[in-house]
Amino acid sequence: MPGPGSATYLVTACATGNVSTFAPGTLPQPAIDGVGIVNGQYFLLVAQVNQTQNGIWFADAAGPIPIMTVGQGLNPNVEVQVALGGTQNGGTAWIYTATSHNGGPGFALV
Repeated sequence: MPGPGSATYLVTACATGNVSTFAPGTLPQPAIDGVGIVNGQYFLLVAQVNQTQNGIWFADAAGPIPIMTVGQGLNPNVEVQVALGGTQNGGTAWIYTATSHNGGPGFALV
């Protein structure tokens, strides 16, 4: 994962629906977009009911760790590229903008 001065990040998978499993010791779901998430992988959430959870997360044995999220002051114009392999979002790119389709901050498909 690049440092904070970088503008492009690579993740394993992207969830375009709400991910509700955020308990310590559990991964976000058995799969995100058809990709099984394992410890040590990064993933992107773009459609959380709690919008402050949208952003880049790290899968850890102790539970998901927020890396850069809206709730942590994610800067606009950050681009996130999704690795190949997802059923809908594999190989896509997303950009975080100050205004998205719902009028507030969010991610848009590039």
